[in-house]
Amino acid sequence: MLVTYAVVVCVVRRKINSWQGTFDPVVEQQKVHLRHQIRPLMWYPIAYIFVTIFPTINRIYDIVEERDVFALWILHVLFSPLSGALVAIMYGVERDTFRRYRWSNFRGIMRSKFAKDTTTEYPVYVEEVKERDGQKSEDENDALTKPLM
Repeated sequence: MLVTYAVVVCVVRRKINSWQGTFDPVVEQQKVHLRHQIRPLMWYPIAYIFVTIFPTINRIYDIVEERDVFALWILHVLFSPLSGALVAIMYGVERDTFRRYRWSNFRGIMRSKFAKDTTTEYPVYVEEVKERDGQKSEDENDALTKPLM
Protein backbone atom coordinates (compact mmCIF):
# COMPACT_ATOMS: atom_id res chain seq x y z
CA MET A 1 0.00 0.00 0.00
CA LEU A 2 2.78 2.40 0.86
CA VAL A 3 4.59 1.63 -2.40
CA THR A 4 1.43 2.30 -4.41
CA TYR A 5 0.90 5.53 -2.53
CA ALA A 6 4.49 6.62 -3.20
CA VAL A 7 4.10 5.88 -6.93
CA VAL A 8 0.87 7.89 -7.12
CA VAL A 9 2.42 10.85 -5.32
CA CYS A 10 5.53 10.77 -7.55
CA VAL A 11 3.51 10.62 -10.76
CA VAL A 12 1.22 13.44 -9.70
CA ARG A 13 4.09 15.65 -8.53
CA ARG A 14 5.95 15.04 -11.78
CA LYS A 15 2.82 16.00 -13.71
CA ILE A 16 2.26 19.10 -11.57
CA ASN A 17 5.87 20.29 -11.86
CA SER A 18 6.26 19.53 -15.56
CA TRP A 19 6.76 22.49 -17.81
CA GLN A 20 3.91 22.85 -20.30
CA GLY A 21 5.26 25.73 -22.37
CA THR A 22 3.51 29.08 -22.27
CA PHE A 23 0.97 29.93 -19.60
CA ASP A 24 -2.32 28.12 -20.08
CA PRO A 25 -5.13 28.71 -17.56
CA VAL A 26 -6.64 25.28 -18.25
CA VAL A 27 -3.37 23.52 -17.43
CA GLU A 28 -2.94 25.58 -14.27
CA GLN A 29 -6.48 24.70 -13.21
CA GLN A 30 -5.71 21.01 -13.79
CA LYS A 31 -2.61 21.29 -11.58
CA VAL A 32 -4.64 22.87 -8.79
CA HIS A 33 -7.24 20.13 -9.17
CA LEU A 34 -4.54 17.42 -8.94
CA ARG A 35 -3.15 18.99 -5.77
CA HIS A 36 -6.66 19.10 -4.35
CA GLN A 37 -7.18 15.41 -5.17
CA ILE A 38 -3.84 14.29 -3.69
CA ARG A 39 -4.09 16.16 -0.38
CA PRO A 40 -6.66 13.81 1.26
CA LEU A 41 -4.74 10.76 0.03
CA MET A 42 -1.76 11.51 2.25
CA TRP A 43 -3.76 10.82 5.41
CA TYR A 44 -4.79 7.26 4.52
CA PRO A 45 -1.27 5.71 4.73
CA ILE A 46 -0.59 7.62 7.94
CA ALA A 47 -3.80 6.24 9.43
CA TYR A 48 -2.88 2.76 8.22
CA ILE A 49 0.53 2.96 9.90
CA PHE A 50 -1.07 4.33 13.08
CA VAL A 51 -3.55 1.46 13.22
CA THR A 52 -1.10 -1.34 12.36
CA ILE A 53 1.91 -0.26 14.42
CA PHE A 54 0.92 -2.03 17.66
CA PRO A 55 -0.22 -5.27 16.05
CA THR A 56 3.04 -5.36 14.07
CA ILE A 57 5.15 -4.71 17.18
CA ASN A 58 3.21 -7.41 19.03
CA ARG A 59 3.75 -9.96 16.27
CA ILE A 60 7.47 -9.22 16.01
CA TYR A 61 7.85 -9.39 19.79
CA ASP A 62 5.91 -12.67 19.82
CA ILE A 63 8.36 -14.15 17.29
CA VAL A 64 11.46 -12.95 19.15
CA GLU A 65 10.45 -13.57 22.77
CA GLU A 66 8.86 -16.58 24.42
CA ARG A 67 6.66 -14.67 26.85
CA ASP A 68 3.70 -12.44 26.04
CA VAL A 69 3.30 -8.83 27.14
CA PHE A 70 -0.24 -8.11 28.27
CA ALA A 71 -0.10 -4.40 27.38
CA LEU A 72 0.96 -5.19 23.79
CA TRP A 73 -1.93 -7.62 23.43
CA ILE A 74 -4.38 -5.00 24.73
CA LEU A 75 -3.05 -2.45 22.23
CA HIS A 76 -3.17 -5.08 19.49
CA VAL A 77 -6.80 -5.90 20.27
CA LEU A 78 -7.80 -2.23 20.51
CA PHE A 79 -6.08 -1.03 17.35
CA SER A 80 -6.71 -3.95 14.96
CA PRO A 81 -10.42 -3.29 14.34
CA LEU A 82 -9.93 0.48 14.11
CA SER A 83 -8.78 0.53 10.47
CA GLY A 84 -12.28 0.53 8.99
CA ALA A 85 -13.62 3.02 11.51
CA LEU A 86 -10.67 5.35 11.00
CA VAL A 87 -11.04 5.29 7.20
CA ALA A 88 -14.77 5.97 7.56
CA ILE A 89 -14.08 8.92 9.86
CA MET A 90 -11.44 10.31 7.50
CA TYR A 91 -13.83 9.98 4.57
CA GLY A 92 -16.63 11.61 6.57
CA VAL A 93 -14.62 14.68 7.54
CA GLU A 94 -13.22 15.23 4.05
CA ARG A 95 -14.20 18.68 2.77
CA ASP A 96 -16.19 17.56 -0.26
CA THR A 97 -18.13 14.99 1.73
CA PHE A 98 -18.64 17.35 4.64
CA ARG A 99 -20.17 19.98 2.34
CA ARG A 100 -22.82 17.50 1.26
CA TYR A 101 -24.14 16.96 4.79
CA ARG A 102 -27.55 18.52 5.22
CA TRP A 103 -29.81 18.40 8.26
CA SER A 104 -32.77 17.49 6.04
CA ASN A 105 -30.89 14.44 4.68
CA PHE A 106 -30.05 13.32 8.20
CA ARG A 107 -33.69 13.71 9.32
CA GLY A 108 -34.92 11.72 6.33
CA ILE A 109 -32.48 8.91 7.02
CA MET A 110 -33.48 8.75 10.67
CA ARG A 111 -37.17 8.76 9.81
CA SER A 112 -36.76 5.92 7.35
CA LYS A 113 -34.66 3.93 9.83
CA PHE A 114 -37.05 4.20 12.75
CA ALA A 115 -40.37 4.45 10.90
CA LYS A 116 -42.96 1.79 11.46
CA ASP A 117 -43.32 -0.43 8.41
CA THR A 118 -46.71 0.45 6.94
CA THR A 119 -46.53 -1.72 3.84
CA THR A 120 -49.36 -4.24 3.75
CA GLU A 121 -49.60 -7.06 1.29
CA TYR A 122 -52.97 -7.95 -0.16
CA PRO A 123 -53.81 -10.97 -2.32
CA VAL A 124 -54.28 -10.23 -6.00
CA TYR A 125 -57.50 -11.33 -7.69
CA VAL A 126 -57.97 -11.36 -11.41
CA GLU A 127 -61.43 -10.63 -12.70
CA GLU A 128 -63.24 -13.40 -14.44
CA VAL A 129 -62.86 -13.28 -18.19
CA LYS A 130 -66.18 -13.15 -20.02
CA GLU A 131 -66.92 -16.25 -21.95
CA ARG A 132 -66.78 -16.02 -25.71
CA ASP A 133 -69.32 -18.08 -27.46
CA GLY A 134 -69.72 -20.23 -24.34
CA GLN A 135 -66.45 -22.08 -24.93
CA LYS A 136 -64.69 -21.25 -21.61
CA SER A 137 -64.26 -24.23 -19.31
CA GLU A 138 -64.81 -24.22 -15.54
CA ASP A 139 -61.13 -24.90 -14.82
CA GLU A 140 -60.01 -21.71 -16.59
CA ASN A 141 -62.54 -19.59 -14.69
CA ASP A 142 -61.43 -21.08 -11.37
CA ALA A 143 -57.78 -20.37 -12.16
CA LEU A 144 -58.54 -16.74 -12.99
CA THR A 145 -60.41 -15.99 -9.76
CA LYS A 146 -57.99 -17.59 -7.28
CA PRO A 147 -55.43 -15.41 -5.48
CA LEU A 148 -51.99 -15.29 -7.05
CA MET A 149 -49.22 -16.10 -4.56
